[in-house]
Amino acid sequence: MAGDMQQSTQQKAGELVAYIREMGVSTEMYPLMTEGSPKQVKYLDAYTMTRLRILTSETVEAKLTDENGISVLHLSDVDTGGQMTYGHMDFYCNGKSLLARTYFVPPLVPFNSNQFTLAWFSNNPSDIAHDRQVTIPSSNYWYRGANSQNIWIDIEVPAALLRDWILPSTYIGVSLTQKTGLPFQNVEKDRVGNYADPLPNSFHTMVQLMQKSCY
Repeated sequence: MAGDMQQSTQQKAGELVAYIREMGVSTEMYPLMTEGSPKQVKYLDAYTMTRLRILTSETVEAKLTDENGISVLHLSDVDTGGQMTYGHMDFYCNGKSLLARTYFVPPLVPFNSNQFTLAWFSNNPSDIAHDRQVTIPSSNYWYRGANSQNIWIDIEVPAALLRDWILPSTYIGVSLTQKTGLPFQNVEKDRVGNYADPLPNSFHTMVQLMQKSCY
């Protein structure tokens, strides 16, 4: 009986540690869980919960990388625990054009440019309750592929759009909307930034330099 009990306890401990890891929390959480008795409550302060990644916050990051000789500016909206991506876009040059690669959850029906519309959106300084939107012509974007988690679409970013619309914005995004009259109606959004976590100044600097390097 004692041997069976020990084996069962070890198995449960392994399952708990695996679950803690799966949730993105530090496995240091497990020994803290086992310190008290069933009749005790152990309170963790904010510093400890942040260190263990129980508490996380949203952050917007801009990072420039070299990928097979091509400079790519990654703009991502993630949580500090490293387990969740709220939105991300990749900016790069294709000849004289600056492109933004956007990512969406696969729609309910196969993507067809005749059945979907794309639009840029961003915060509206004069009406914070409603986003500004700019429809993207079908000639200005290209479907690039898909996997089980995402489809990705490249969108041309004209110099005027970057200067007058993207750079002054607190957040930016692209919506993928299925046209009405079809069996399913759904909207997917790839959004980066928010009022509390705006686009970083490093993104402004790097994307302008990249835009100039396209010429």
